[in-house]
Amino acid sequence: MFLGSILYRKKKIENCTCIVQAQCIDLREDPVEEMYSPVYKYYYNGREYIYASNFSSNVKPPVLNEYYEIKINPEHPEEGWIPVHSVTVTILGIIFMVIAVLAAFCWLKQSAAF
Repeated sequence: MFLGSILYRKKKIENCTCIVQAQCIDLREDPVEEMYSPVYKYYYNGREYIYASNFSSNVKPPVLNEYYEIKINPEHPEEGWIPVHSVTVTILGIIFMVIAVLAAFCWLKQSAAF
């Protein structure tokens, strides 16, 4: 999962190089998990685009109707990337990886004691 997140982030960074001002027009909420996924509207080369983030978060959501900078792929303007979300996923991935390594280390140390 962590490797997939890194590769996904790397691809988005490479492809989404154009910064646009996008209006948050909706927050798709998952009431069970108390998570949200923002939906943005923006214009590029005279056309309107809607970008629904496929990343959900319970961190402070964007404010409806406010404008935010997002990055888009100039060759495929419907592809977007919200850098803040990418950083959050990477940090969480690192935390889980450290926990897994520590757990494995403790297990190996305990196994060696027998």
